[in-house]
Amino acid sequence: MNLSYLKYASAKLLAREGRLPLTAALDGAGQAPDGALTVYWRVITGGTIEPVTGAQINGTEVQLHGTLPALVVEEQAKSVLRQFQEILAGDLIVDLAPDAVVTLGPGQGQSGVVPLRSLALLGPRFELPANPGVLYAPATVGEKLGALWSVSVQGVPVSNTLLLRRST
Repeated sequence: MNLSYLKYASAKLLAREGRLPLTAALDGAGQAPDGALTVYWRVITGGTIEPVTGAQINGTEVQLHGTLPALVVEEQAKSVLRQFQEILAGDLIVDLAPDAVVTLGPGQGQSGVVPLRSLALLGPRFELPANPGVLYAPATVGEKLGALWSVSVQGVPVSNTLLLRRST
């Protein structure tokens, strides 16, 4: 199977299921459209670096947010044994572009895009616009599932999949 056929078959399946492929990060009104997640994270601005520990002190913590184009599927409850036990009912399986970027929302003092990978250590939380107030955090996947989700063609990554679990 070649990559162009894979893209064609995926688009055909999405159209048949009534879903859209990866969407633009913001619509004309600056809102997250269907098919995008809102991502929240915190950064510390200002302050000084403590020379012994390297900790940032006397800074101000600021919450930032942005949108992330994604194809999201919520895992449903099942009455059969799951092949991958790390996936639970209510988890989100999120397919992203391999170089996924978060587009910063308006009115934050910062603008532009941030690579999703750069937020890993900042404790990102994800929210579906269709389900406001419910936050999800990245969950770890096992080695077998991680290998299954690592899709590349001739060494070039073609997708990025995350498992998100409801935050407590």
